[in-house]
Amino acid sequence: MRTILCSCWKTQLARSFALFFGLFALVNLAGEIWFDRVDANLWWIDFRFLPTAISRTTLLVSSPFLLAFAIRPPRQPWRRALTAFAAGLLAFVAVLNAGQFYLLVTKGSIVSGLPIAFSLFVAVALSSVAKLIFSGGPGDGTVSETEAMRRMAVSLGVKDEDIVLDAEGLNTERTVRNSIKICDRLDAKRVLAVSHFYHLPRIKMAYQKCGREVYTVPARERYFLRQTPYSVAREIVAFWAYYFRPLV
Repeated sequence: MRTILCSCWKTQLARSFALFFGLFALVNLAGEIWFDRVDANLWWIDFRFLPTAISRTTLLVSSPFLLAFAIRPPRQPWRRALTAFAAGLLAFVAVLNAGQFYLLVTKGSIVSGLPIAFSLFVAVALSSVAKLIFSGGPGDGTVSETEAMRRMAVSLGVKDEDIVLDAEGLNTERTVRNSIKICDRLDAKRVLAVSHFYHLPRIKMAYQKCGREVYTVPARERYFLRQTPYSVAREIVAFWAYYFRPLV
């Protein structure tokens, strides 16, 4: 049973962005409304093409969803849908802002030493996501290994659309091969592999022999598995077998 997290660092990064933008927007909305301050939210997003009431309402409604996502990623489908809609709406506005920036640059109305719109960064930050790849075989029970991992991840708050299943990961070599193809399709540059502690050295070597850097994390076990001594002994033999033969 193996779990591969492609670019999983994006998950924490996305939550950090959500916390910053959500808190920043709410604080500045409060300052703008109650203390008659300037609209500091123009620093990261420009709603001036809309009436003030609509722009304020949009930020006021969207920001709590960003904060909630940062504190605890949503598990309920309705919360996931509303969070995605709120972030997507703000990302869309940021893309419009970037288009306005390049239009002004083209017309010569403004001059920029760095011709990269900050709004593009905002749009990417709001739309950033992580992908989980669950790879494994059919298992010994009625539920396959990959399906069991998917159900657990969803129960812990991972979005179902951010999960990719590889039911053909019947052994380490096939898992590595299949996950590399998936990561290439997703344009994921980094891999974090999660498995039993004794299995990780062979996983790392298999990825490195395919020219991929991988980070490994041992799975936390709630109790000692009776087959662990046998698995460790088997893994020693398998490690050297992988070491001396090329992956195909």
